[in-house]
Amino acid sequence: MNKEIPVACSHMVFTKQQRMEYKRIWEKLEAGRLGITELEDGYQYQFPGDPETLRLLH
Repeated sequence: MNKEIPVACSHMVFTKQQRMEYKRIWEKLEAGRLGITELEDGYQYQFPGDPETLRLLH
């Protein structure tokens, strides 16, 4: 059974400062990403297990 779930997003969810922080964190994560795999229902990202990366993912 495949249920499609509509996705909607609002750019107003975060404040300007929160968006800037999110972008900074995502740039760090992208730089350290070990791999990405496309799955049937999304993507799987692989990151190192060091404390700094785990802190960013939390």
